[in-house]
Amino acid sequence: MKAKNNPRENGQAIVLIAFSLIVLVAMAGLAIDGGMVYSDRRHAQNAADSGALAGAGAAALSMENNHVFYSSFTCGSSGVNAAIAQAETAAENLMLANEYTSADVSVTTDCQVTDDYFAEKYIDITTHITRTTQTFLIRVVYSGDVVQTVTATTRVKPRAPLAFGHAIVGLNPGDGSCAANVEGVKLGGTGNLHIVGGGVWSQGCLAVIGDCSVDVEDGGISFGGGSHGSCGDITPAPTHQNEILPEDSYLVD
Repeated sequence: MKAKNNPRENGQAIVLIAFSLIVLVAMAGLAIDGGMVYSDRRHAQNAADSGALAGAGAAALSMENNHVFYSSFTCGSSGVNAAIAQAETAAENLMLANEYTSADVSVTTDCQVTDDYFAEKYIDITTHITRTTQTFLIRVVYSGDVVQTVTATTRVKPRAPLAFGHAIVGLNPGDGSCAANVEGVKLGGTGNLHIVGGGVWSQGCLAVIGDCSVDVEDGGISFGGGSHGSCGDITPAPTHQNEILPEDSYLVD
């Protein structure tokens, strides 16, 4: 018996083959062009990271050469502005050296001085790279540009004295009860304590007992936990702070 042909089925195989080819090309595009996109992004991120580090290094060196230290760090000052300018130049030059153009890269900076008792002073250097990746096979299903943007930020701080310059420091926070001799700082006896250009800081308890004399010039006496007792003469008066000494101010690698 002879099969009857349906004229509406003519060319059906061609349509299926065409769709199959599109799917195959799209899958190949995801593999090949996707790999190119990932590679370009990784290269851009490495360049942005290196640029941010170069900028931070230039800023730190500039502050050191211009004697911009923690005590003299002020946003907008000539020394800080010079450090920012050096950071921007160094960061941009390094990114340009990694085969990017001035249209691809940019550098932003942010200078901050916080209002905390232990004020944070720093410059943030942020690098940006925006680049269009050239694609090939994926254009069969997507004709738009593949634009990638990466950023990196490095923070640089001015050189600061150990423990913010405090001459006497107690780091054990304890429980604030001042019940033991290991919880912070204990000042007592009948001796005289005279500190010039420093201060006293207790992370926990500040115990002041006996007939002692404590005098601090160009500094303060502060604590983060509890306090008890009295002393014959203590200047200035101890103050409580709802903060703790930042670890990076006393930890030495």
